[in-house]
Amino acid sequence: MDVTPSGGGQDDERAVAEKNIEKDRLYVMDRGHAKFALFNSIVKKQSSCVSRLRDKRVKEVAQDHALSETAIAADVLSN
Repeated sequence: MDVTPSGGGQDDERAVAEKNIEKDRLYVMDRGHAKFALFNSIVKKQSSCVSRLRDKRVKEVAQDHALSETAIAADVLSN
């Protein structure tokens, strides 16, 4: 995917990314959290994402998964 900086609108990197989401991929974002449609597109395509969120965001755990022994050994706190 070729994503270049723009002034926003339909050429904004998040808008371009949303149109090019593929199935079974992992997307890593920094500021994409401001566009929830992008998150929704990723989930609809059965892909995953990792993103940094602002501290002021209200977060709610939708589903909590048990940690494997490997995860616990790696100091993972939650899944």
